[in-house]
Amino acid sequence: MPSINESHIIFPYDFKRGTSASKTARNINEAFGENLFKKFKEGDESLENEGRGRPDSVVDNEELKSVVRANLRQTVRETSRALEVSKSSVSRHLQQIEKTKKLD
Repeated sequence: MPSINESHIIFPYDFKRGTSASKTARNINEAFGENLFKKFKEGDESLENEGRGRPDSVVDNEELKSVVRANLRQTVRETSRALEVSKSSVSRHLQQIEKTKKLD
């Protein structure tokens, strides 16, 4: 993400190229997100993306344990279908409950 100083180069560059202000705004919105001008207007001149974090998990580890106990030969794909979550969520939670395949 460019700094504020670098963003000052974009405007004159587009002006010299004959790009209209509205086209420059569209280009900036496409590159940096549509809320950039709103952020500036509110006093936030940072061009850094805000951390999104990981969404809250929808996998209940106790429910996962019972599903695993019911069928120890079940694949991650089958478990993810049973719980209606992604395979990566199941894999992550299997690690949390220490139910991963251990290599000798």
